[in-house]
Amino acid sequence: MVHGPPTAETRSHVSVVLVALMALVAGLISMVLVGGARSASEDSGLIAFTGEDGVYVVGVDGTGLHPLWQGKRTPTEVTWSPDGRRLAFGISARSGTRGGGIWVLNADGSNPVRVAGVPAGSLTWSPDGRRIAFTSKRYGDNPDIWVMNADGSNIRLLKRTPRLWERNVDWKPTGGWVAFSSAGYVSFVYVMRTNGRNLRNLTSERGWLYSTDPDWSPDGRRIVFASDRSGSMQIWVMNASGKQRVRLTRNRVPSGSPVWSPEGRRIAFVRTDVRNEDSTIYVMNADGTGVVELTEGRSPAWQPVAAP
Repeated sequence: MVHGPPTAETRSHVSVVLVALMALVAGLISMVLVGGARSASEDSGLIAFTGEDGVYVVGVDGTGLHPLWQGKRTPTEVTWSPDGRRLAFGISARSGTRGGGIWVLNADGSNPVRVAGVPAGSLTWSPDGRRIAFTSKRYGDNPDIWVMNADGSNIRLLKRTPRLWERNVDWKPTGGWVAFSSAGYVSFVYVMRTNGRNLRNLTSERGWLYSTDPDWSPDGRRIVFASDRSGSMQIWVMNASGKQRVRLTRNRVPSGSPVWSPEGRRIAFVRTDVRNEDSTIYVMNADGTGVVELTEGRSPAWQPVAAP
């Protein structure tokens, strides 16, 4: 049978079919990349946190709460490795007691190892997962920022700062800088290069005299932090230079310890009832909307990736 050239009507029909197929393929690709209507990265992973007797994890939807490590002393803080497969946490030393130091364990709670006997307040992994920065009182009463290999070796001082009381250290995800806050009657948010140079105060203006708990966004462009600028501790966000500050929470209960989700779309934080000192972890969108209660706990840390 001999076929003639396609008619205009046939060509139009083929074009419609091709456009529909292309739209279908694009939709399927979109579903694979972002998980359809909901982001897969938003709905997976875990949030680790500290309780009175150990380290716990819970799903970002509030399910699956269980302990990873329990002991006689309360961990100071917990932090995930960049690949989401390990956690590190600190135990402060007490006079006449043993067991203080830095511990590392797997994401399922297995193989807990005390990698360093140095008491640590705040901890953070380097972006390549090879080092851990932490705050510790190794010189006198004031803590400084120290860095060590992830196995506890090669501990060295990042910068000696006798006039500061470092805490809440956080390594910039894109590398090169750490953010931290000072402590005392006033508290500021600082950034500093990981070679100990270029120390800068980001919140030195009047009215921002108590700012703390900085956490870098995944792209390193913003810092979320807590401040009493409004009269009570609330969550704020600013760009990495300290400008364009925006208040995210508005609640009578003090809020602090904010941390970004891996994709930068949400933030976990803690509200503390000053009457009974009960602390509860919440999750909200990065613009401060959609606040959801998660569980009781302190010092949340969002798993960078959902490790298999």
